[in-house]
Amino acid sequence: MFIVPSFTFDNVSGKFPIGFFIWDTQIESSFESIEADIYDQDGNNIGKKSIFAPPSQNIKDWLRKYKVKEKPIGYLVRGSSDIQNSNIVFLTLKPSESVLNASNASLISKDNLIENAIFLTVRKIIEKTWINDRDQFLFPNSKWENDEYFKTDCLAFSLLDQSNNIKSTEGINHWIPFSAKDVNAKANFQSTFMSDYIKNLTFSEEAQKVLNSGKELWKYYHKKITDIDETLVQVPVDASYYDIREFFQGRSGKGTMRQKSDDETYNNLVKTLRQNISVLAEKIKPKVYEYGFLVE
Repeated sequence: MFIVPSFTFDNVSGKFPIGFFIWDTQIESSFESIEADIYDQDGNNIGKKSIFAPPSQNIKDWLRKYKVKEKPIGYLVRGSSDIQNSNIVFLTLKPSESVLNASNASLISKDNLIENAIFLTVRKIIEKTWINDRDQFLFPNSKWENDEYFKTDCLAFSLLDQSNNIKSTEGINHWIPFSAKDVNAKANFQSTFMSDYIKNLTFSEEAQKVLNSGKELWKYYHKKITDIDETLVQVPVDASYYDIREFFQGRSGKGTMRQKSDDETYNNLVKTLRQNISVLAEKIKPKVYEYGFLVE
């Protein structure tokens, strides 16, 4: 068996593997796995790819174990269980009607926050390529349950990754990881859920750097909004990470958020945060395979 990139074929859109294989139909056996040769767009053999039989359960089945019914602090939009759909996994206070109708959003509460943070993190930190595009995230083994740093690493990642689309304009923002005092806010936040939740947790050095750089970003935001509006009427005090990005970066004429801000201090703070997020992601990646969320 060998696989080649889909984009080497006419009239095919997307970047995913297309496989060619030969079966010996005289042999009857259950298919479990096979190694396929990988050829790139220039016909070079660049390695091997393990192909596995479809799993009986995937990562979405795992997350259903932690389903809650109480009033949520937010929702996780899950997407399908393959890598190609990881780009539509995100946190929100207000899922679309179509997502809710498709039962494709998980309610998040204090009782399943960690599991939802793990789901989001393992989906986001694996880079999508044409080779792994159709790989499935799986029902993990139980080893992650005893890894407290893995849990808090994933929580820190989910709080400050750009897939956190929590917006204070859509409801009470329970996702601020800092107290009003921590960030020199001039008014109290409506919710201290997240800062209360994490204050007794232990974070790795990499996760703590992410939180520290996030705190500096919040501090700068609150300094700026106080300078602009002492009454705090025109700007949200309970700003989320998404709100802060929108405040500084603004939107283009097409309505999309701009990639950079005119404020260089903000740009440098965000750059540091993203660098720390990347370091944290690299720390977490081996655990994705060790705990069986993906197989190589």
